[in-house]
Amino acid sequence: MKKRELIKKAILAIGTIACLGLAGCDNGGSSRGQIQDNSGEDGPDPDAPVETPTVGEDPGVVAVGSDVAPETIDHTSKKALLEFAAGEWILTDEASGEDYGVFTIAEDGSCEFKLIGENDVCKGKLSFEKDYHPETKILNRYELGFDLIPESFNVQTAIGNSSGYFHITQSVGEDLMYLEEAGNGASYIAYQVFNNPDNDDYYDTQWVFHRENKVTDTGEYEKLQQSYAFVWGRKGDEVLLQWLDPITFDDENEYTGYKFTGAVFDESQNPGAMWYPLTDGIDLSYVFHEQKFNAVYPAGIYEIYTDDYGYVAQVFETDRAAYGVYEIMPGNQDISYEGVTLTINGQSHTLEEIGNVGNRIENVEVFGDHAIVEAHLNPHRSVYTILDMRSFWPVNTIAGGTFLYDEKVWDSFYSDMNQVFDYEGELVYEVDGTEIVGLSFTDNGSKIKIEYWKDDYETVYEEEIERPECVNAPVYAYADYRRHMTAGTWADFIKYAPEDSLFMVMVNPPEDEVWDYFMPQQIGDGGSDLVYAISLQDDTGFGFGGGDSITLNKGEITAYSMTVPEGMPEYTLYAVAPGNKKAAWEVYMISGKDNTCWMFGDKE
Repeated sequence: MKKRELIKKAILAIGTIACLGLAGCDNGGSSRGQIQDNSGEDGPDPDAPVETPTVGEDPGVVAVGSDVAPETIDHTSKKALLEFAAGEWILTDEASGEDYGVFTIAEDGSCEFKLIGENDVCKGKLSFEKDYHPETKILNRYELGFDLIPESFNVQTAIGNSSGYFHITQSVGEDLMYLEEAGNGASYIAYQVFNNPDNDDYYDTQWVFHRENKVTDTGEYEKLQQSYAFVWGRKGDEVLLQWLDPITFDDENEYTGYKFTGAVFDESQNPGAMWYPLTDGIDLSYVFHEQKFNAVYPAGIYEIYTDDYGYVAQVFETDRAAYGVYEIMPGNQDISYEGVTLTINGQSHTLEEIGNVGNRIENVEVFGDHAIVEAHLNPHRSVYTILDMRSFWPVNTIAGGTFLYDEKVWDSFYSDMNQVFDYEGELVYEVDGTEIVGLSFTDNGSKIKIEYWKDDYETVYEEEIERPECVNAPVYAYADYRRHMTAGTWADFIKYAPEDSLFMVMVNPPEDEVWDYFMPQQIGDGGSDLVYAISLQDDTGFGFGGGDSITLNKGEITAYSMTVPEGMPEYTLYAVAPGNKKAAWEVYMISGKDNTCWMFGDKE
């Protein structure tokens, strides 16, 4: 089950707060967490008037004469959009807020660009066009072409074109325009024209432009709101939000046919952006790209929850699909099977192709992003293949009589004759009988009920056992993240880590294509053991004290080939993160009593 559905179930179990007063909360929504309640003697007065900060000052300073509202723009009209865009815009570095370019647009779309302090000018044409998706009626794509680019911009041709998606808004004292280039590769405009000259070794395909305006009032806080928003700015414990309306449609992965609900976003009914405070201790674990979210101009779409005072209580990063489309919900997958052939969303695969040695397909169940394919082997066993429907990769194959799974595929169990095994094939329990015919969870999942036959094969006997924990859950959660690198899969993994951890190590983990292809670096004389280090923070250096260091960002992994001693450690893995945060792990076998293969490296 996908993260949105899981958390929605958790909310409904907790109480009614997720849907009482939440805009747009219904059975088809994607509720993910409980709204934080700020009520209490120390909280702000919910009936007090909302004060709008002036530009460049702290939120506590109130604007005087708040009577100029943002302009309503017809987002179905090219002419109206160009009329709004006409004028002089300043291009700014999203991370630092440094201004470095001037973009001048005329009402007919003709435009010029130059770097601040320079005289050479690029000349071209800007237009706003309709999106590629027929369900949308708004214009949310831009086309930009420069037919005169001076040599000083170091381009190989004087002509450059860019196209992609845009957002516009007005906040108090400032208009903002965002352009995001879409495509398989960056254009000359991204490499040379709009590139920040102070970051010459880096190019961007997302740009934020701003200019002054006379707006003094952008409304009041949206309280108990659950919706999508474009986060334009970040300033201390505040974010500049523009609420968006999702335009949804059925979409699918162009390579595997995996179906999902896609969305593009419309700001036409929400022309203004305003500064919202973040609640104290806000949980940002669902924001994977922290550096971007903490930038001066984060310039991204997030799902936002506000509390009963209008403060931002939760933030979820919205998953990108491709070319301006976001994936907001899994879809209904079309599945059929006959004989040894499985067809998912029009694409067919045989049992042999997915590594299943069964002789005919008996059943297929959808399990989140996975399909569990059950094939007949003999009267006592089936072969179960857990198939990743996004990639058609067989995550695991299990031979047994019954297969029992819960909310995570790795937290599952199966039987083979009179024995019960966990997902990794470790023996859990053995009944005094001949063959197990049923496994089920009882006591809210804390126990496993086992139904089995004895030699007479007539009476069904029952036993209950305590449910063992999946000792390698963080390893499988990380594998899920590597297969689908989204904020949600990262949050599912990082919840296992202590707050100050810099890395996770794995010693001889189960084979998985997401890390098996990494070429291990030899430590000492090498050895038959494989040690993997996973960075939990950006710009973290790893090494064993010599010249073998490597720098990894959050979620990245490196591998080492070595001999892991069973006694005294011979090596120490060091990690250093920004802010001089340090952690170390003395290399040794992690567990001698079970098959635990991981541990987290805490900050020193």
